[in-house]
Amino acid sequence: MRVCPKQALSFLARAFFFAGARSVLATHWAVETVSAKELVSRTFRHQAGTTGAARAESLRTAQLDLLEGRAGPGYAHPFYWAPYAIAGDPGR
Repeated sequence: MRVCPKQALSFLARAFFFAGARSVLATHWAVETVSAKELVSRTFRHQAGTTGAARAESLRTAQLDLLEGRAGPGYAHPFYWAPYAIAGDPGR
């Protein structure tokens, strides 16, 4: 059976949901490792440090950090911050 990339994300997310996850942070294409570490770390740091923050808000804040240069120079291009998406429950 051939699976198109769009279906592959939903199959992967579905596997995590069956395992009990409420949401999954995934990428739509291959990512550069240093910017990925920055974005994911900033997403989780915002989530843990901001009472009542929605998962989607935490991801957006981290993406803006990269876009606006707060995570270091050179990450403003969408290649570094745009492939990330939350599947499932985007809330707290």
